Amino acid sequence: MKAKKLLTLLITAVMLFSLSVTVAADQSITTDVVRTSSGVVREGGTVTYEITYTGDVAQINLVSEDIACVGFSAEISVSGDENTNKRTITLENVTGTGEGKYIRIGGGTAGNSMGLSREVASTEPFTVKPKAWVTFALWLIIIAALLTAVIVSAVTIITKLKDRAQDGKDISKAYKISLVLSAIFIFATVKVALISNLKNLGDALSQLWYCLF
Repeated sequence: MKAKKLLTLLITAVMLFSLSVTVAADQSITTDVVRTSSGVVREGGTVTYEITYTGDVAQINLVSEDIACVGFSAEISVSGDENTNKRTITLENVTGTGEGKYIRIGGGTAGNSMGLSREVASTEPFTVKPKAWVTFALWLIIIAALLTAVIVSAVTIITKLKDRAQDGKDISKAYKISLVLSAIFIFATVKVALISNLKNLGDALSQLWYCLF
């Protein structure tokens, strides 16, 4: 008889434990964070994430102080309708170039009677590139250096051709060839370095206009 009662109590305890685990699982909170902006941003630009809490969410306490920038710095703000379980995280004036930048969201940003949400250790990464005018300025320096090298080479060739001319030698053919080669090199340099970076030029002009006006 005692053994039967003990068995009944044991079965009841197991059932209650299973029920409590099921209830806890049903009332747990999970978080889903999605980057809603481009995976590549210029310094000074903006990155946005959307965080969605699912489960038995009683309250959401997410504030900017709960968010940590990993590998970069930015001005952080949190927005969203209090009647929904979604919040938008906005990172403005992003600085710190490189790849693999992401945010970390602390635990306890949402809760219910059974507990609080867990920490989000990492999110979708993104890349921060230098400002367009910086990139374009570097290209201008490279172009200037290449053109200077071409001009110096051309002047050297012309000087040598003049010396040959003074010695009574025919330099017309060599002179034409040197001019053609110099023109081709200059054209190729400008095309590769300048035309391929027209987007950087447009971005640079846009940033300059924004700063001035």
